[in-house]
Amino acid sequence: MISKQKQTTSRKKGALIFALVVVCAGVIASYVFPWQAFITGAEKWRLGPAVLISEREPVWSPDSRSIAFLCFYSYASDWLDPGLRDMLRYHQTSYAGDVCVYHRIENRLERITFDRSKRGAAWTRDGNLLILDWEDYQPVVGSFSPDGRYEAYERTGPDDYGGPDPDEWYTTVDVIENGKLVLRSPRSLHGYYYGWSPADSILAMWGNERSTGKHSSQMVFTYIPTLETTSINIDPDLYSSFEWQKSDRIVAIGKAGNVEIVSLTCTTTPFSCTVLNRRSFILSHFGDGDHPFGRIFLSPDKNFLVYTDRAMSEQSRIWIVDLETGEETLMLKDR
Repeated sequence: MISKQKQTTSRKKGALIFALVVVCAGVIASYVFPWQAFITGAEKWRLGPAVLISEREPVWSPDSRSIAFLCFYSYASDWLDPGLRDMLRYHQTSYAGDVCVYHRIENRLERITFDRSKRGAAWTRDGNLLILDWEDYQPVVGSFSPDGRYEAYERTGPDDYGGPDPDEWYTTVDVIENGKLVLRSPRSLHGYYYGWSPADSILAMWGNERSTGKHSSQMVFTYIPTLETTSINIDPDLYSSFEWQKSDRIVAIGKAGNVEIVSLTCTTTPFSCTVLNRRSFILSHFGDGDHPFGRIFLSPDKNFLVYTDRAMSEQSRIWIVDLETGEETLMLKDR
């Protein structure tokens, strides 16, 4: 007969082996399961209150009353699991989170999705919100001329100008009408920013000098129906992107958060554009952190712009700027 002492020792060994198996399974699951949880809905495993830790990719609604943006939430349970914590940190810096909407007039935040797997949002012209999953492409918005006759888009491909190196690739702007190429941006410039005028089919283009690789000191305007061109002088160090307001003002943003508003007037018979005045100010929080976010987002009513103070950061914030006064306010003041 087996003594009671041996039976007790055997049971203890069995319990110890079982505990070790459970611990090993838990360690393996901590590195495998979180990714499965993310794919199937990481929010199913949340514990504790949701804490908003980052905001990015703001997009104005057509009526300028709301801003959809990519929001990143964390829970206490996220930080109990190293695998899940690392996964969430990775996706916070690679544009996968949830979609939220800030209702500007009501000063109200609304969280739309809860699975922490979205890459952004877009608005349709009639005000419906589109949710973009990680595999979706960001839709092209605002590439059509005001009358809908022309479409402009960036093109990156081989040099089609008959240059000495046909294998060299360039970024240009192509303008299409009824599927036919109407205009390709000049060969002397490369890597364009562009924007349509608010009324006539005038396309503003600005890029880099191909011979030097530096920003051009001129912004080129083309009246697409006749392909007539004109230009204005700009400070190339001030501009890194721009948008055209309804009131015939160019809003440009450049290095270190410099913003310039250029008021101009254009006529089409004959075609010409004249600068009326210029006004500039500096965005106080633009470029905070190691990765400044070099894009502005102009509201459809052209009275405000928004920008993100950090790009690849876990704690980025969105700021709203009144273009008349230059005043900057946090979108979510109470976060």
